[in-house]
Amino acid sequence: MKIYKILFLLLAALSLAACDDDDDDTDVSNTDDPRIRLVKLVGISNEFVINDVENLIFNYDSISKGTDVSGVYVYFYGYTSTPSIAYKTSVMSEWKNFSNGDKIDFSDGVFIMSTSQDGSARKEYKFDLRIHDYDVEAFSWEKYTTIDLSDKVVSQKSLSMDGDFYWFCRTEGGQCYRFL
Repeated sequence: MKIYKILFLLLAALSLAACDDDDDDTDVSNTDDPRIRLVKLVGISNEFVINDVENLIFNYDSISKGTDVSGVYVYFYGYTSTPSIAYKTSVMSEWKNFSNGDKIDFSDGVFIMSTSQDGSARKEYKFDLRIHDYDVEAFSWEKYTTIDLSDKVVSQKSLSMDGDFYWFCRTEGGQCYRFL
């Protein structure tokens, strides 16, 4: 039994000695990461979720129906350096180079290709600019205490803007309400 323990320890020591430690990140360049960290659309939204697993960029809160998205100034920021950005829409066949502060037409589906600064890696994203399905401004103003919400509420959303809290809801009967 003692011989087996000695053999086991000897084999364990040999296997550890043969391991090559490739986990040392001291030589990794900061220019090879193509991922996008932050997206800003001037006048529309600065709160975007960048999902690197599904390669998707989307706004957390949808924007109002009717917002002009045909020429929006856009800024992209990477994690460790500024990646090179190219984009195309669902109606374009070729990628178009992009510089921060240029305009992009989000009327059609937009795809982003981010290339690392050293050109060694690239990542493609689908941009999903989410817009309300209905016109929020068409809701009728009512005070919360005067509304009979006996119908089941089937959808709701709330937001805080300029110090005011807004709550929107739609009932099963099709009523739409907006509260301040």
